[in-house]
Amino acid sequence: MNNVIKMGKKVLAVVVLFFLFLSPMCFAKASKNQVTERELLILAIMSYSNNQQRYVTHIQDDEFNAKWFAGYADPSELEGWKIVDIVMNRDAKKMDGFSVVAYKKENNVVVAFRGTGIDSIKANKGDIIFSREHPQAKHVINYINTLRNASFTKGNTNIYFTGHASGGYLATFALGKSLSISELKGKVKKAVTFNGLGIGYIVNKTMLKNLLKVNPSQLVNYAVRGDKLSEIGKHFTKIIYVDLVNPKIDAVHQRVVGNPYFPYSFFADEIFAA
Repeated sequence: MNNVIKMGKKVLAVVVLFFLFLSPMCFAKASKNQVTERELLILAIMSYSNNQQRYVTHIQDDEFNAKWFAGYADPSELEGWKIVDIVMNRDAKKMDGFSVVAYKKENNVVVAFRGTGIDSIKANKGDIIFSREHPQAKHVINYINTLRNASFTKGNTNIYFTGHASGGYLATFALGKSLSISELKGKVKKAVTFNGLGIGYIVNKTMLKNLLKVNPSQLVNYAVRGDKLSEIGKHFTKIIYVDLVNPKIDAVHQRVVGNPYFPYSFFADEIFAA
């Protein structure tokens, strides 16, 4: 009996040592490998670039950086991220202008959906919100279906969806679709939107049920106070607001100044601190 008690004490000691020393190291490693909100924001912005290159940090475009980052960040922060897939349609008529870029670093994949522009949304918001899905929704469904067999999503991969403006709509739509696919739903960590257009109508009721059941850790919506686009449609989780700020540098495009539509304001909030 004494031997059994002694053995039990040894096992207990080993368990205690694990939780005191090894377990924190494992948790720290897991935390380190997670994609930050700041990285997701930068990658959502980079989806707008027409100058996509294999390694994101190689992009040097002063005009683009001034317009979208306004002195608060730039692509040089994306060390180690590379493009693993890209669909770029500059013509609004081709695939309804659908564009998406998949970035990968280590075992993390970020699928960033490009917004289509505020003028396009204003012109079509009645149809998009009340009677039909966004014209690009069907392309999101096709793209998500390809992800189940994509080489860059194989193995122990974490998948994140992100997008700004109508790209936020598409990221939310992608989350709803992926949660119905057995090969993907265990890999998808979350979708994060920035000034995202909300969803009004979804044909697939299973997708709708998926989104109605998501929790705030699966779908995170950020918006700059005063942005009108994010007031349209349903977001499924509460919107987290940040305040509008002024650009740190002189913007190349004057419309950037004081415009809550552009996402540089997020960088000034502590959530997105470097």
